[in-house]
Formats: sequence, structure tokens, C-alpha cells
Amino acid sequence: NVLDRQTGTTLAETGDLPVPINASVREDGRDVRGSGRLYVRLVPPRVEASGPNCDEACVNAALWVRFNVAMDPVRAQDTSNILLYRCANESCRSFDPPSALDLSSAPSPILSTVPGRTGETALRYLVISPTHLVGGVQQTYLEVGRFYKVVLRGGSSGFRSNGGLPLTELNDPDGYAWTFRVREGEGARCSIEQVQVLPAEKTETLIGARQLFSAVPTSA
Repeated sequence: NVLDRQTGTTLAETGDLPVPINASVREDGRDVRGSGRLYVRLVPPRVEASGPNCDEACVNAALWVRFNVAMDPVRAQDTSNILLYRCANESCRSFDPPSALDLSSAPSPILSTVPGRTGETALRYLVISPTHLVGGVQQTYLEVGRFYKVVLRGGSSGFRSNGGLPLTELNDPDGYAWTFRVREGEGARCSIEQVQVLPAEKTETLIGARQLFSAVPTSA
């Protein structure tokens, strides 16, 4: 048997009409040909899970989102695509202040592989810091006992997959949204129990190659 490998590069979706893939091998003065059909159907991005999404969130909590596919890092790490509102009451239909809180001075969101998924390479897990600079120090926007609404922008200028498709399965006029409440009492601030290093594993194949690692503290 003769084994030969040829590679096709995806440029766009094919729709219902496949791209013909042809190959030939020259043997004993004759061409032996074969053919195949290639369909390209990109998977639309959607939110699989998000948090915090409870009424007992820590006052020092980070926001997180898990997508179903790898996301465009430029869009995902753009804080203008993330809206954080402090709700006036539990219904979260009005806000205090009326506009979204300013995240422009917050640390850049961290896009990584899903924690604990060894061997996965898709960058589909996003950690967002709900903070702002006060006197040169990062301070959280979260207040004890308050409700919050988070919106990930959809549409042409919002979140997109690595394949360029816009976010789907939206539940808000501005994109994908969820709400949560910060707990009250002495236990409102959670202690750090462990630190997740993202990515958890990376193998380099070139001398001098660089890899950025991020540390995400988590509570119990």
C-alpha cells in the first residue's frame, strides 16, 4: 500500500454543497486517482454556563463564562463587550446607577482552556474581574447584599467564535445575560482555598518559545 497525505485548509463554510477533494498517485506510468467530499459547517458559539449565578456570591468573586467552542480572544478580552449593572432591586429591571459600571480600568479578562480539562486546547473559558481603579488600587464593584446583572454583548461587534460566528442563543436585547446577588454577613468575603494556573498544561516544541500563564484564586 502507498500512503500519501494531503491537507485541505478551511476558508469558509460550504453549505449543502461539498468541496471535492481529489488526489492522485503516479505509478508505473499511470495516474491512480481518488476523490472525496469535504463539508465545512462551523459551530455557532453559545454560553454553556456562567457564574456566579446564585444569591450567595462572594463580595470578592470574579465573573466566569464557559462557551461551547473556542472564542475570538480580541473580542472576548475587550471589556467594552462586557456590561455589568448594579440592580436597584431583585427584579433587575432598573439599575443604580442607570448605566453599566465602567470596567475600562479592570484587568484584561482571562481567556483560557476549561480548568480541569486535561488535554483540551480550545480557549473557551473566560474569567472577568468586576473591578475598577480607586487611587491606583483595584477595588471590586460588588457590594454586600446587592443584585447584579452581567451582559455579554452579541451582534456584529460583540462576542464571536474563533471561526468568526457571532454569539447565539441570546436571552437579552444586548446579548447574553445572567443575574446574581452578593451574600450578606461576616462571610461575605470568601477566603482563598486554592489557585488555578491556566493553562494547566502546555508543551512547547521550540527553544525560546514563550507561554503566558495566569493564576486564578478560588474559594472552596
